Amino acid sequence: MKAHEALIAFSPPFADTPTAGQMKVGRLLHDHDPDWTRPFLCTGGAAWVYRRNLRGQDSLYCLICEMEDLVKFWKMDPRVVHHACLSIAEYKAAKKFYIEGAYGEVD
Repeated sequence: MKAHEALIAFSPPFADTPTAGQMKVGRLLHDHDPDWTRPFLCTGGAAWVYRRNLRGQDSLYCLICEMEDLVKFWKMDPRVVHHACLSIAEYKAAKKFYIEGAYGEVD
């Protein structure tokens, strides 16, 4: 899915909830969609209306900034954040470019 349609749901690790330290990325909810974000305490990504209009590098920049906030401010495990965000096309493409550029072609 593209970043402009990706809803990020998470619960900080210090929260007193069964989903503490967990994160999920899924499509933006529309009318009559089941609310898969309900078990989580916080949402981001396309939950912010301005993010839905961003494309390309602007969208990727906002995603990277939000990922940094998740790790630094919310104390989320960087591996959890990275793994969840791999379902976002712009992030996956950027990581593939970085890895292939540094290490040659990757399967």
